[in-house]
Amino acid sequence: MRSLSPKSKVSAARVELQDIDLANLTYLWVLLDFNGGVFGLADEEDGIERIWWPAMVCSSIPTKDNTYRVKLFGPLNAKSEDIIDIAAPHHGNILPYCLNSDEIRFTSPSYVISFPDRISHSPKKRQKLDRSDIEARWYAALTESVKRMKEEEVPSMVFLHSVAGIKTRESSPWPSESGSSKKGKGKGKAKMLTDDELSELDSNPRWSPPPPDSSLTIPGELIFAREKRTSKEYWPAKILAYVPPTRPKQPGRYRVQWIDNTITKDNALLDRELFYVYEDEGFGTCVQGEILSTFQEVVNDTDEPDTPARVGRDFSPSPEPRDPPPSGQAFADLEVREQFVHVKPVLQAVLRDAYPPARERHKLYISGGAGRNALTKDAGERGNMDPRDVDWFHRFLLEWCVRSTGKGIKGVDPPDAGAEGAVAAEAETLNTDDGVASAVAAGEDENDIEAAEAHPMDSDVPRIEVEAPNTDDGVASAVAAGEDENDIEAAEAHPMDSDVPRIEAEAPNTDDGVASALSDMVDLVPRPKPPRQIGCDAYEGLSTMEKMDYCLNVLLPELIVQIFLWRTGKRTSVELLDEEEEARLHALGLEEKRRTDWVFDVKRMRAQKERELRNAGDRNTEEVVGGTVSRPRRAAKR
Repeated sequence: MRSLSPKSKVSAARVELQDIDLANLTYLWVLLDFNGGVFGLADEEDGIERIWWPAMVCSSIPTKDNTYRVKLFGPLNAKSEDIIDIAAPHHGNILPYCLNSDEIRFTSPSYVISFPDRISHSPKKRQKLDRSDIEARWYAALTESVKRMKEEEVPSMVFLHSVAGIKTRESSPWPSESGSSKKGKGKGKAKMLTDDELSELDSNPRWSPPPPDSSLTIPGELIFAREKRTSKEYWPAKILAYVPPTRPKQPGRYRVQWIDNTITKDNALLDRELFYVYEDEGFGTCVQGEILSTFQEVVNDTDEPDTPARVGRDFSPSPEPRDPPPSGQAFADLEVREQFVHVKPVLQAVLRDAYPPARERHKLYISGGAGRNALTKDAGERGNMDPRDVDWFHRFLLEWCVRSTGKGIKGVDPPDAGAEGAVAAEAETLNTDDGVASAVAAGEDENDIEAAEAHPMDSDVPRIEVEAPNTDDGVASAVAAGEDENDIEAAEAHPMDSDVPRIEAEAPNTDDGVASALSDMVDLVPRPKPPRQIGCDAYEGLSTMEKMDYCLNVLLPELIVQIFLWRTGKRTSVELLDEEEEARLHALGLEEKRRTDWVFDVKRMRAQKERELRNAGDRNTEEVVGGTVSRPRRAAKR
C-alpha cells in the first residue's frame, strides 16, 4: 500500500512536530529513506519517498552529541546499516510501535513522500524504485519485531489479535544479497518522475483512515450491541479497540467483548451503527436479549419512581452513630439504616462544597449541561454491593435531603401536618352514634405504621382499648379511615411486645370519658420530622427534582465509596480527617466501587437511562399543561 503525505502536514512541520522522549519507548517505527537515512526537519520538502520501518531503542540515554541509537529489525538493503543514530527524535520521524488501542500500528508497508509547499516549474525529478525487494525485507522485519515483542513483553489480547493476520515470509528472513539486489550495474539508479507526474501525485494527497468516534472511551466503553444488521436483539458488550479501515470506502469498525467473554474476530467486527452508548436514546429503548449475571438484581415490587410524593414518606427515627464505631465485618453486619448514619458527616460536607475529593462531581452537576450529563456515565458504579442495599441507601438519601421540599408540589402533603387536625378527627369519631374509636391519627401511611411498630413508645405508656357499651357493633376500630386492608393485616401480624401491659377499659357514658381518651391519644401523635439538610448556595438554588437528581449522581456515589471504606475496615472515624487522609481514603474507596461485574453495570446503566427517559417525558408533559407557552425550568446558580 502506498500513502502520500498531505501538504498541510509537511508545510507546517517545523511548527507542529514535537520532540519525543525515547525513555518511554522500547519498540517503535522510524521513517527512513530507501538508503536507511533517517528523516530530519531539513528534509521535509525534498520530495523523496520514505518508509516506516520497525526498530527498537538500544539506549534511551542520549550520547554526548545528544543523539539516540536504535536498532532496525533488519537492514533496508545489503549496504545499509541496522544500527542508526537519531539526532532529533520527533513525531515526524518516530512513531510508537502500537496505537493507543494497543493494536500494532502498521501491518503492511506504509510509504510517505514529502512535498514542497509549491511545486516549481523547473524540472524536478524524484526517485521511483522497485519495491519488491524492500517489501520482502519489510515483512521479514515486521515478523522479527512481532516475535521479539512476544518473547520479551507481555502483549495484550488486543495486540495479539491485531497481529494474527499479518502477512509473513516463511522463507529466508532476509532477501539474499546475491539475488535481486545485485542484478547489474544500473540497479542503484532511480527512475525519475516528471513535473506532470509529480503534480498528479500532489493533487491526490494521502488518504488517511478516519479516527474512532471521539465520544467513546476506548478501551472500556459499555454498550448495547447487535451481532449483525439482521439481528433484532441487543446484548451488553464492552469496546476493546478501534480497527481503522484499510480502504477509503470501508467504515471504521470496533472489536468488542461480549457478555460470555468472547471477543469479536476480524470478520465479525462491529460498525458504529450496530451499537448504542449511554448517550444514545436507543441505549434505553432497544430490545434486550435474555442475559444472565451472577450478581443479584434489585427486587422492587412497587417499581415506584423517585417522585417527591415517595420522598415524603416517613422512616423510623434516625439512630445515632455508635461510640466507638464498629469497623470491618462488624460494621457490615449493622442494619443499612445504622450504616447510613456513620457517613452523614462526609455527605454534609459534600452538600456544603467542603469535601475536596467530591468537589469535582459537585461542580460538574451545579454547572449543568454537558458537565451534568457526564456524571451519569459512572454514577451507576456500585462495586460488589448488594443492589438492595444501594436502593435503601438511595431512599435514605432522598428522605434525608429532600423531605421538607415537597410543599406546593401536586400530590405532596405538607410534611409538618399539625397534631390538631388528627385530634379533631379522633374527637369526631368518638362522638359518632356507633361509638367507634380510632386508635391511629388520620393521614398516616404504611411507613408510619411500620415505623411505629419497629420503634414502640416507652413501656410506661399503656395501650388503651375503649369499648363503647350498649351499641350494636360493640367493637372499636384500631385503624383510622383511609388505611387499606394490608395495613390492618400488618397491624395484626405485629402485636405489641408482651411486656407492655394491655389495659381494657370501658368508656363511660360521660363527656369526661371522651376527654380522657383524647388526652391519652395526644401522646400517640407522631413527632414532627427534623428539617432537611441545608447545602451551599448553589445547591439551594436547585429545584426539587434537581436536588433528587443530585442525590443520585453526586451523593449516592460518594456514599457508596464511604460505605466500602467502613466495611473493609479502612475507615474508623465518623468525623472528617485532614484533607490528605480523606483524599487517600477516597481513592481506596473508588477502587472498591469499581470492582464489579461489568455486565451488571450495563444493566444498571440501562435502568438509569430508562428512568431518565421517563422523567424527560414527564417534564415535557408538565410544560405543556395549562397553556400554549411554557417557561423552562430555571437554571441552577453557578
